[in-house]
Amino acid sequence: MAFGRRTTDRRRRVLYSTQQADLETSSAAGRRTAEQWREARRPTAAFGARVHRRLRGRWFSLVPVKRRTLLTASAVLMGIALLLCSAHYIAVAWPSVANQPEIARPLRLDRPDSFGRWVQVMLLATSAGASLLIYQVRRYRIDDYTGQYRLWRLVLILLVLASVNSLVSVVDWSGAIMDVGFGKRVALSGNDWFRLVISIGGAVLCLRMVAEVRTSRWSLVTMITAWSFFAIPVAANWNFLNVDSLGKWTLVTCSPLIACTTLFISLGGYLRMLFRQVRNLDEHDSLSERFQEFKLRVFKRAEQEESYESEAESNVPDAKPRPRPAAAAAKAKNVASAEVEQADSDEAEDSANPPKSKRRWFGLRAAKPETDSTSDETATDETQDDEVEAAKEDPLSTPKRSRFSLGFLSRKKDSVDPQTDEEAVDDANSGRSPEPQRRSPEPQRQSTSRSPDNGRSDEAEQVGAKRESDEIDWDSLSKAERRRLRKQLKRQGRAA
Repeated sequence: MAFGRRTTDRRRRVLYSTQQADLETSSAAGRRTAEQWREARRPTAAFGARVHRRLRGRWFSLVPVKRRTLLTASAVLMGIALLLCSAHYIAVAWPSVANQPEIARPLRLDRPDSFGRWVQVMLLATSAGASLLIYQVRRYRIDDYTGQYRLWRLVLILLVLASVNSLVSVVDWSGAIMDVGFGKRVALSGNDWFRLVISIGGAVLCLRMVAEVRTSRWSLVTMITAWSFFAIPVAANWNFLNVDSLGKWTLVTCSPLIACTTLFISLGGYLRMLFRQVRNLDEHDSLSERFQEFKLRVFKRAEQEESYESEAESNVPDAKPRPRPAAAAAKAKNVASAEVEQADSDEAEDSANPPKSKRRWFGLRAAKPETDSTSDETATDETQDDEVEAAKEDPLSTPKRSRFSLGFLSRKKDSVDPQTDEEAVDDANSGRSPEPQRRSPEPQRQSTSRSPDNGRSDEAEQVGAKRESDEIDWDSLSKAERRRLRKQLKRQGRAA
């Protein structure tokens, strides 16, 4: 029920639109405008989707897509044809060359064993290949409702036969066979009958091909030129053109080569147009637009070269190193002094915090540390040197005033007890080296408990050293002075 209602509604709409169209008067301009609007609303593709399968072939990569490529190829082919025509004229007109038959024979275009005839055969064969490519693309055109693409089948076959005929003269050979089979006639011979059929058929084919390639101006002009040169030998054969001079004879004999060259150029241009239509490339660009694009490319290329040169010059390193600014140098100096102070503080912390011994599993006792003989010797030497230096620094003697020394360094609190000095000297002579403080703090406690006077003096010296270290203005001293004062304080602490 619903389907029948939809069909009825559609019929009603069609009848109403038809009636309205009959009532309105339409002109060619109105129909053209309506067609343009319809094309703008929903553009139709010029070719079917299956045409892209044909374009995947390798032979389509030889199609000259760009205009300058087509112009270059056409100029080269036409130059070859004109060169062969000039050689043909020289081989006939110049006596020095004409009297040498072995030299003049390959240059004459009217002979089947010449360079020009071989080039003509190749041009007709390549034109047949171009016709095959055109047929493969042209058959998928959507708006070809009458099947005009079938023309290219006939063109393909005729070009193959023409390629063979240009080398072995199939027309004369077929006419001779016809004369042998049917006998000689008074009016026309066998080859003349064939030439008559070919002339009439060629005229019809010329009109069809001109109508086919009319969409391309390049192909239209070259196609008309090609058929004009093809008509010159036919006119001379039917005595429409009287050949009574060397110039006319040269024109008649050179016309087939020039006609084959222009025909191949025309087919190449038409194939290029079809290829660009399938690829949706703009074909109707004017020469002014091409010139503008060329100027833009040239200017852009010049700008890119200038930018590359400027970048290369900027990347070249300077011959002289750039001096660092004063702020950067001062900052680097401050960073270096801070690193030195941090290193000194780290050394002091390492000496104050001895490494902890590793714990044993299951509550077992740790093994006794094995002291190396070399480490004992070095420790003994260091302690002896420190004690000797401490002995030399007698507080009773007047110290020499150094260049960078301060007044508060000359004031010393208490002198070391001579008994302790003698004991230190005896210990140094006997070779006994007390172990460092961080390894064995117990002997110091025992010696302190045995000699209370020495302990009091040591405590007084330590307190005085701490006071002196607190009173020193470390910021005003240089790096070398700070290092020297730290060593002196350490030696005083060890001697105490």
